[in-house]
Amino acid sequence: MSYELGFMKNKNQRIKRFGGGLLVATIYVSSYMIPAFAHAQGFQIVPDCAGPCGWTDFVKLLDNFLQFSVIIAVPIAAALFAWAGFLYLTARGNPGQITKASNIFLSVAIGFVVVLTSWLVIDFILKELSSADSYIRLLG
Repeated sequence: MSYELGFMKNKNQRIKRFGGGLLVATIYVSSYMIPAFAHAQGFQIVPDCAGPCGWTDFVKLLDNFLQFSVIIAVPIAAALFAWAGFLYLTARGNPGQITKASNIFLSVAIGFVVVLTSWLVIDFILKELSSADSYIRLLG
């Protein structure tokens, strides 16, 4: 009987190590693949200035950085959702692990909503700053 409990404990440790390694590998591969896909589509963070860079080029730089941040946030959120689901599935009735998985789900959901909401607000502000009717154009 004690042999089986020791084996189960060892199995749980192996499952946790595998899940942690899978999460690290997913984030590592995503950090290299997503910029490559974005660059393959003609996406670049720093805009090309025809002459000296001006206000619209600066706003375009901020907009590109914002878009890149959202592109990176999506696979990170997906990986964390997958990790929380893995923890939930391997909990086997352990209330501590179920609570941990639920907290990860909730934190990732709230964080992703914050990222998307901030993207919406900042994108609106940047579009207004770079429009032809902007008051900033009068200053420069």
